[in-house]
Amino acid sequence: MKKMSRERQRARIREAFGKIPPAPRHMDDKYLKRLVERVACPGYTLCIIDEILKGTNTKERLAASEAVLDYMGNTGCLTIAATHDRELAATMEGAYDNYHFRNYMEEGEIRFDYRLHRGISDSSNAVALLEVLGFPKEIIREAALLLL
Repeated sequence: MKKMSRERQRARIREAFGKIPPAPRHMDDKYLKRLVERVACPGYTLCIIDEILKGTNTKERLAASEAVLDYMGNTGCLTIAATHDRELAATMEGAYDNYHFRNYMEEGEIRFDYRLHRGISDSSNAVALLEVLGFPKEIIREAALLLL
């Protein structure tokens, strides 16, 4: 199989994201509400949540997310919540076990090891992602400086 050039990969990503509209935020909120209603029913429930209450302001998102996850944990529901939010992960430590994948750069690409590692991730990839996607150097430089 012929390897695709980095520029072609970027073009395909831009093309794909231009054609696929993001799901409306209220769809995620309705899904979360259905999960909360379901855990109140008798029986065992597995709940998988990806980026709980994304798109809301930080302070309220943290408070509401913590309340929802506490509620679900107190019902005995097996809950898996994926988040990039380190503050939420730290807040829920003790009530939930934290795991993460590690990422690394290889041949100008962000790669993941897809192995579960205990604890909250201490790495980030947003600045590297800007570089991979070809953002202007001054944006990448400023973002890196803001992290210091």
